[in-house]
Amino acid sequence: MPGLAETASVHLIARSKEKRSEVADVECTVETLPKDARWDEIARDLLVGRRLNLKDGDAAVNRWKKECEIVVLTPLPPAAPVEDMAVVTG
Repeated sequence: MPGLAETASVHLIARSKEKRSEVADVECTVETLPKDARWDEIARDLLVGRRLNLKDGDAAVNRWKKECEIVVLTPLPPAAPVEDMAVVTG
């Protein structure tokens, strides 16, 4: 997604694969992973094993490292309803 790696937070709406109905609606922080050993491990574990007919196999990790970003979305806790918030008076 263009611009995702450059933003601090996003509003995520997840939909059901079968019926396309909304299953989650949450604010998330955005973290772009540094291209280090952890990046390689995540790319290998999550991406290489899920790709069929990958022409360059494990070498794909190096290619992706040059061309791609891995972005982690972390859900923020929901805001407390107004009636649950403490009221501070002066």
